[in-house]
Amino acid sequence: MTDLDGQITVARYQLGALLGKGPDRGLQIAEPVLTTGNAVALPNNLPADLVARRADIVAARWQVEAAMHDVKEAKAEFFPDVNLAAGFGFDAFGWGRFLKSSSRQMQFGPAIHLPIFDAGALRSQLKGRYADFDLDVANYNETLINALSDVATQVSSIRSIDQQSGDAQRALDASTKAYQLAVIRYKAGLSPQLQVLTADQNRLAAEQTVTGLKMRRRGLQIGLIKALGGGFDATQTGLVVPADAPVTAATAAAN
Repeated sequence: MTDLDGQITVARYQLGALLGKGPDRGLQIAEPVLTTGNAVALPNNLPADLVARRADIVAARWQVEAAMHDVKEAKAEFFPDVNLAAGFGFDAFGWGRFLKSSSRQMQFGPAIHLPIFDAGALRSQLKGRYADFDLDVANYNETLINALSDVATQVSSIRSIDQQSGDAQRALDASTKAYQLAVIRYKAGLSPQLQVLTADQNRLAAEQTVTGLKMRRRGLQIGLIKALGGGFDATQTGLVVPADAPVTAATAAAN
């Protein structure tokens, strides 16, 4: 317990640092209160646009947009920007000597931007920007595919758990009835106590299986919310199963 308290304190300090505050800020974080929560039912249609809120996808998309602007900037370098009205600031107006410093009178200093005379370097720069753009696009596509795969994995796992839960619940009901019959037979003197203990052991094992599946489903629900970008409130979408409605195979098939 002391070790866990120490880990909690360290985590508070780390959270305070992430907030850009001192260690005391982390100590002010209120301890969360865990509730039983409700089981989240899966809809028939889960739009892929939900993953657009994920921070990694947003960052990758912004990176692609920034690379697109870099490409446009590199293309713009091919077009000259010359202030012709200030042409009288040159002794030699010959195009071949336009960029020579000896042709410029410093007292006027007109703005000259003629990168077209360095087209080879500009083409190399543009190719480099295109390469960066292609790399950012590939990173974005990879991030998006991984996000969709993560969501699909969580959804598939939840549906599998729902089906297993129905089978496990039926096995628990059968084990409970077998245990009750064993108790009745024992009290009537028709069976030894060992059969009662064996039936009770089978019932406990079935109950443990049901509980384990419930715990796994809650973990998968949290994983699904994370895969969808967080901040997903099922109570606002009509996806919450009432607390008094058990999750069965029929419910899972309907969802």
